[in-house]
Amino acid sequence: MDQKPWHSMTAEEALEMTGSSLHGLTEEEARSRLKEHGANVMVEGEGRSLLGIVWDQMKNPFVPILAVATAISFYESFVDGALILFVVVLLVATGMVIEYNSEKTLRSLRKLTPRLARVVRSGREAMLDSERLVVGDVVRLEAGDMVPADVRLVRSTKLKMDESSLTGESVPVDKEASAVMPPDSPIYERRNMAYSGTLVTGGAALAVVVETGRRTELGKISALVEKARGETPLERRVGRLSLQISAIFIALILVYFIYDLVVVGSDLIETLLVAATLAVAAVPEGLPASVAILLAMGAKRMASKKALVRKLSAVEALGSCAVVCCDKTGTLTKNELFLVRAQPSDPSRTPGGEDFASSRGLAKMLTVGVLCNDASFAYGEGIGDAVDVAILKFASSVGMNIQRTRSLHPRRAEVPFDATSKLMLTTHDAGDGTLVCVKGAPEAVLKKCEFIETEKGAIPLDDGMRRAVLEDEARMGGEGLKSIAFAYSLGEGGFTFLGLAGFLDEEREGAVEAIRKLHEAGVRVVMITGDSEATAKAIARRLGLYTGVEGTISGAELDRLTPEELAGELDRATVFYRTTPEQKLKILEGYKRAGVFVAMTGDGVNDAPALKAANVGVAMGKRGTEVAKETADLVLLDDNVSTIAGAVEEGRGIFNNIRKVVALLLAANLSEIAIVTLAGFMGLPSPLLPVHLLWINLVTDIIPVLPLAMDPPAPRLMKSPPLRAQESVMTWQSWAAVAVAAIYFSAASIWLYIYELPFGLPSARGIVFSLIVVEELFMVLLFRALYDRRWQRNVWLALSLFLAFILQLVVTEVPALANLFRIDSLAPLQWAQLLALCLPLASATVLLDMKGKGLKK
Repeated sequence: MDQKPWHSMTAEEALEMTGSSLHGLTEEEARSRLKEHGANVMVEGEGRSLLGIVWDQMKNPFVPILAVATAISFYESFVDGALILFVVVLLVATGMVIEYNSEKTLRSLRKLTPRLARVVRSGREAMLDSERLVVGDVVRLEAGDMVPADVRLVRSTKLKMDESSLTGESVPVDKEASAVMPPDSPIYERRNMAYSGTLVTGGAALAVVVETGRRTELGKISALVEKARGETPLERRVGRLSLQISAIFIALILVYFIYDLVVVGSDLIETLLVAATLAVAAVPEGLPASVAILLAMGAKRMASKKALVRKLSAVEALGSCAVVCCDKTGTLTKNELFLVRAQPSDPSRTPGGEDFASSRGLAKMLTVGVLCNDASFAYGEGIGDAVDVAILKFASSVGMNIQRTRSLHPRRAEVPFDATSKLMLTTHDAGDGTLVCVKGAPEAVLKKCEFIETEKGAIPLDDGMRRAVLEDEARMGGEGLKSIAFAYSLGEGGFTFLGLAGFLDEEREGAVEAIRKLHEAGVRVVMITGDSEATAKAIARRLGLYTGVEGTISGAELDRLTPEELAGELDRATVFYRTTPEQKLKILEGYKRAGVFVAMTGDGVNDAPALKAANVGVAMGKRGTEVAKETADLVLLDDNVSTIAGAVEEGRGIFNNIRKVVALLLAANLSEIAIVTLAGFMGLPSPLLPVHLLWINLVTDIIPVLPLAMDPPAPRLMKSPPLRAQESVMTWQSWAAVAVAAIYFSAASIWLYIYELPFGLPSARGIVFSLIVVEELFMVLLFRALYDRRWQRNVWLALSLFLAFILQLVVTEVPALANLFRIDSLAPLQWAQLLALCLPLASATVLLDMKGKGLKK
C-alpha cells in the first residue's frame, strides 16, 4: 500500500512515520540515517568529462577535413602543416571554452540551501550544518529563516511563508500545523508543509524533516534543470549549413581526386597535396570564429543596455523567437504588494481629531490597519508581512504618523491571524476605554460585525449591506486585487465594519510598452503564473495580453491534456495560471514540439527548469535567484522587461549580419575551390598552396567581421515576423548572389593565372594570391550592400579593409615573407591589372547602394 502524502497526515502521524518525536532523533539515529540516505545536498550529476567536451567539438564537420589536410601538408611542408594544425586546435579550444560553464546551474541550487539549521536532538536544541539533516530531525523555524529541507509542521504560531520562488505566488501564505490537507492538494495549498529554499516571513514553528536533498521539491526542480535545452536556432541553422557545405565539397574533392589519379595518371603524393589544398579551400574555417565575433559584439552592445549575455548563441536565438513566455511574479510585476484601493464605508473626507472616536472615514480605517499590524520600518525598508507593510506605506503616504498613532493606542493583547478564522484581532487603550481592532478576510470580518460606519455614524448592518460589501470584494477580485476588511469595537459594544482595502502586485515600469513592441514584431507574449485565475486575468488585461477572447488554462487542465490537445490550446492561450515547475516545462516542450522557437523569462527557483528548457532563458538580475540567473542565457541587470524587446531587435540585426558574413565566406571559398579544381582539370599546376588559402581565409574572413558586427539593426527588422523554424541562413537569393560572384571570381583568376604562367609559377601564384585577397575585400562591400540596401557610415569597416590590404602588401612585397609563401613580389603593372579586374565588383556595389537609396525614398 502506498504511503499517504505528508500533507495528508496529522502531525502525530508524520512523527510516527519518520520514527521521530518532539524530542527529535538521537545522535546515533541521525548518524545511521545520514550514512544510509546521504547528505542533504543537491547532488550534482556526473556531467561531461573534459575528454567528452573535446570529442563533442571534434564532431564539427570542419575539423576532420582540416585534420586530414594537416597530415598531408606536413608531408609536403612543415610550415604548411603547422599552420593548418593551429587552426584545428583553435576551433576545438574555442568550443571547449563555450561549453565549459554549461553545468554551473546545479551548483547555484546548492548555494540556495542554507548552511545552518536549528535542530532538536535528544531534547536539546543546537545549530547544525543543514547538510547533516536527515528525515526525522525536528527543526525550529523563525522569521528570517530559510527552510533547510521539506518539513511537516508539528507546531506553529502565526507562521507566514514567502513561497514565491517556488510557486510564483506573490502574497505570503499562512501556515497551520493542525491542518490536514486532501492527498491531491497542489503545492500552493499545502498549509501544513514548508519547503526547502522558501523563506519564513513571520511567526515561528516546530517541524519534522520529511524529505532531504534530491527528494525535496527543490531537488525535483534540480533534476528538471539537468535536462538539456537542445539546439538554438543559430546552432541548428549553422550546423545544417556546415553539413551541406562539407558534403558538397567532399564530393567535389573526391571527383577531382579520382579524375587526377585514374584518368590523368598523376603522382599519388601530388594528387593528395592538391586534395589537401582543396580541403583547406573548401572549409570556411573562419565561419565559427566569424559567427562568434558577431555574437560577442552583439553581446557587448546588449550589455550596455543592461542585458548580460551568458551564452553567445542566445543573442541571435532571441531574435528568432516567435513566442516569449513570461513569468508574472517578479518579471511582469514587481513582486511587492501595494495598497492601491482604499474603500471606507464612510466616504467622509474629514479626518477628525487624534481621538479614535472622533476620527472619520479613511483616517479611522487606516488607524485600525496600523494598530492591527505587526510590521515596522527599519532603515527605510518595511519588515514583516507584505500586506501589513503595504498598509503602513499607504498610511505614511497620506500623512499619518504611524509611531504617534501606535503610542496613543498601545497594544494590550492580541489574537494572531489564524488560517481557519482568517482574522487578526488586537486590543488597545483608547482614553479611558478599550479599542478592539479586527483585520482579515471580508466574509470573516462581516460575520463578526453588527454595525457599519457611515457618514451619519454607525448604523445596523443588514443583509443587503453585507451583500453589497461582498459584491465589492468580488469586483476587486475580478481586477486582481487581494481584499482585506477592517472593523472595530469600543468597550463592550459589537463590532462596526469600516471598509475594504485592495492590494496589488503592480506591473513593472515599461512592461506594457515592451509587450506592445513585441506584438508589432510578430512575437506572441504568454503569461505563466502560480496566481489564481482572477488575478492572472486582471494582470493580463492591464498588460495588454488578455482581452477576453484569448484562452486561459489552469495547471490542473494542463495535466489532463494530451500532447495533441495541448498543441491546439497553445495556439489560442495567452494566460496559464496555478502552474507548477513541471507544468511550465510541459508548456515549453509543447511549443518546441510544434516547431516554435520560444523564450522564457523568470526570476524564481520554480522558473529554473523552464529557463533551461526554452530556446532562450531570460532571468531577472536584481530580484532573480542565483538558480534562475545561472540557468538563463540572458540576464536583465535592471529587471526591465522592455530590455527584452531591445534584445529581440538586436538579435534580428545580428542574424542579418551573420547572413552577410556567411554569404561572403561561401562566395570566397567556392571561388577558391573552383580556381584550384579548374586548374587541375586543365592540367595546370595548382595556382594556390594550402598556406596561401589559410592566409586568405584568416585575413579576409576575420578582420572585416568586427566592423560588420557594428552595423546597427535596420528599422524594418522589427516590422517583420520572426524567422520560420525551417528557414536557412542562406536563401535562394543568397545562393544566386554567391554563384554569380564565384563564377566571375574564378573566371577572372584563372584567366590572369594563365596569362602570368609563362613568366614563372611563383609570379603567377603571387598575382593570383593577391587578386583573391583584394577581390574578397571588395566582396565585403558587395554583400553588405546586397543585404542592407542602404549605405551606412562605418569607419571601422574602412579601416579594417585598409589593414587587410596593407597586410597582403607586406606579405607580397617583403622578400622574406614572399619566399615563405613561395611567390614572387608584384610589379606595379601587375597591381594595376588585378585592381582593374576588381572594378566590376565595385560597380555592382555602387549600383546596389543606389538601388537601396531609391527604395528608401
